[in-house]
Amino acid sequence: MIKKSKLRKLIKKLRHYVDASYRDQQQKRQQLLEMLAQLRKRTKALERVLKTQEDPALKEKLNEELQLMKAQRKKMQSAIKRIKDDTQL
Repeated sequence: MIKKSKLRKLIKKLRHYVDASYRDQQQKRQQLLEMLAQLRKRTKALERVLKTQEDPALKEKLNEELQLMKAQRKKMQSAIKRIKDDTQL
């Protein structure tokens, strides 16, 4: 009798070879993960710049941009999670 974990792995491999939409979803997820990493780096850099700024007007503008970037990251994380949940068995 095949163990449950081995069966899941086998089904996952078969799905990868047979199902084109599964491959597309996995590629989309991978691209989103890469974009998320880039956005994380930009967010950290913006936070460093924000800490060193003295001008209140510029500081406010940078803070708004930072909030926008954080909102984008949350959307990307939820999209990644949705794709992951859709591809699970």
